[in-house]
Parts: sequence; structure tokens; C-alpha cells
Amino acid sequence: MLSTTTKNLRNKWVMAVFLAVFMSSLAAPAQITFTFIYTDAAGTGFNSSGQLGVDRKAALAQAGVLLSDLFPTYTATITMLVDGTESDDSTVATAASAFTSTEAVACTAGYNRGDIGIKILGGTDPSPGIADGTISVNFEDFIWDLDDVVDPAQLDFKSIMLHQFLHAVGFASSVTEAGADRCGNTEPMAGGWNPFDEFLANTVGNFINGSWVMDTASWDVAVIGGTGNSGILWLGPNATAANGGNPVPLYTPTTYNDGSSISHLDDDFFTTQDLLMEANPVFGPGPRTLSAIATGMLRDIGFVNAVPVELTSFSVD
Repeated sequence: MLSTTTKNLRNKWVMAVFLAVFMSSLAAPAQITFTFIYTDAAGTGFNSSGQLGVDRKAALAQAGVLLSDLFPTYTATITMLVDGTESDDSTVATAASAFTSTEAVACTAGYNRGDIGIKILGGTDPSPGIADGTISVNFEDFIWDLDDVVDPAQLDFKSIMLHQFLHAVGFASSVTEAGADRCGNTEPMAGGWNPFDEFLANTVGNFINGSWVMDTASWDVAVIGGTGNSGILWLGPNATAANGGNPVPLYTPTTYNDGSSISHLDDDFFTTQDLLMEANPVFGPGPRTLSAIATGMLRDIGFVNAVPVELTSFSVD
């Protein structure tokens, strides 16, 4: 028979083992985290003096937390070069992934993902030690609200940064106005396109066929076709299901807008609410919810566990 002391020791040991097993089962949740490398000169942009620079960096980090919440089952550390010196007064902000994989650099025929998307989906970093993407902000020509109570006359920094992060993840086309890939390949040559481009279509069907060749004649009409079914449509199954079984109109104004055309939802079609992935930002509180349609588009291009999340307050460890 065990003594009372021996029993107590055994019980404590069993409890310790149980707690160790229990705690190990509570593994840290999957998370996309960002390392930001700020390239602004001292006293400018994100490196502005005093509290302003601190607040700008904190707001960017907080927007990164929201991006992670949209991809809850994915784990990756993404490094981005960041600057706040954009001075084109028609540009609010930009972001992009690097494309350094062998396939992407060579524009190998097919759908070649950028470095950020590759890493989020568990692939090997194509260029270790090199930044995975870039983000820039125009602090010179626009007034930004960095917090969660957004002034109606200012731009919602966190909403717009989330929008830009999603472009860098892969919510962006690589097709030029002329219908070429990023290496300049045009019909009848097979192109190397973004995964986003697989689902671009008109009312007849997809522009890129099963051999990755672009139908430039149809493209030339649709790329400046205007709103609704006159322009470029999205035929991905998840997004069309979210749109009531209908193709999703993309932003294709009659005057081509480099950097905005194709890579956004159609502002002139989706008019009942402001959507995060529309082309033109709004003043005042911006959308921080990923719509069901945009979620479907992300799932179509491979991020099958993307979820719509709204987060109006932020915290960063």
C-alpha cells in the first residue's frame, strides 16, 4: 500500500504530466507576422520625428494584425520594405509582392505566385534575406487618421493598409493594358500570369485558355469596357457563388487606370456599400471587413481558408 506522502507525490506528478500535455496541445495559433524595414530618411514618412513616427509605425503594425486575422490557419513571416515618401498626388498608397521565384522571373507559362503568397501557403522562401514585398504611403498629399475613430475628412489608414496588404498577398492582376504578361509575352505565346489572372473573363468566357495564351482581341475590348458585364468579369467558382451564381464585375473604366484597372472590384457596380477591395478609397471610416465576394476571390486563387473578419479595435503585443 502506498503511503499518503507517496500518493500525494504521484498525484502531483500525474497532474504535472497532464498539464504539460494540455499546454502542449494549446500550441500558438497560426499567424502571419510582418517585419517592416523602414526606408524613409530620418524625420520623414514613417521615420518622422517624435510621436508622429511612432504612431504611423504602430498603425501599420496593427493593420498587419488584421491581415493575419483574415488568414487564421496560415503561418508566415513576411518582410516588407516600407516608405512614406510617395509624392504622386494621384496615388494614395501602393503595395506589391516581390516575384523572385525561378518561374516568376522567367514568366514560365502558367500561374506564377509572388513571394508573399508562396510563403503564406507554406512554400520555401524564393529569396532568403531579401524583402518579400514593398508598401508605400503618400503622407505628403493626403491627411490620414491613424486610429479607430476616423475623422470624416481624413483617410482611414488601417483600412487602406489592409487593402494594400491584400494586393501584395495576391489580389492583383499581372496583365498589362495590352494583354501581355510581365515579361511582355503576347498572343500566340503562352504567358506567365498571376493566379488572379486565371479567372479573368468576359461574357463569352476566360481570356486565358488552357495553354495560358491570352485572347488579346477580346481583352482589348473588355479592359476599357466600363462597368458591369461590359468590362472584365471574374469567373472563379467561390466568388461567383458568393455573388448569387453571377460573374463578378471588376474595375475596368473606359479610360485605363494603371495600377487600379482589373485589380479591384467595380466601384460603379457595387454601389450599395463601400467594399474593401474597390478601387477608390473613401474619406472617413473605411471598410475593414472582407466581403464574401472578395473572400471567395482569395479562395479561388488558392487561399482556401481565408475568412471575412471585421476588427474595429486593434492591439499589438
